[in-house]
Amino acid sequence: FWVFDRLGVPDWVAQRLWLGTLTLAAALGTRWLVRSLGLGRAAALAAALVYALTPYQLAFTARTSVLLLPWAGLPWMVELTRRAVHRGGWRHPAAFALVTFTVAGVNAPTLVLVGLAPLAVLVAAAVRGRAGAAAGAALRIGLLTVPACAWWLGGLSVQATHGIDIV
Repeated sequence: FWVFDRLGVPDWVAQRLWLGTLTLAAALGTRWLVRSLGLGRAAALAAALVYALTPYQLAFTARTSVLLLPWAGLPWMVELTRRAVHRGGWRHPAAFALVTFTVAGVNAPTLVLVGLAPLAVLVAAAVRGRAGAAAGAALRIGLLTVPACAWWLGGLSVQATHGIDIV
């Protein structure tokens, strides 16, 4: 928004690009997830369209569109968790941390709710006999994601201990 303001571009153009980028990120993540699950192109396209065009967006597009960041990151986080369990290594946990860093920091409860899906992936893997792989993936994801999110976790901690008691 700042760049477009400096260039003299109307705010509505920046807003449309912002919302379009969030929607595209959500659609591409969903498509990637569905294709990785072994479903065909048509199924991936249908899933991406359904997810990206959900009415969920309508409640947030006017004033609080930044709350759509965790929604856009959810399919990416789920697939990266799945890959971290099935392929091991540090690549996918590192990408998970970067996605979380990108979509977090605005509203902790939305991130917690979105985080339930990757947690479900880990639990499902453990129940299906891959407890060691799930635990290893969870450990690597945690070791990389917590420091990546320290910038907003620190602010949240200060607000919680020294801020106005709004609850």
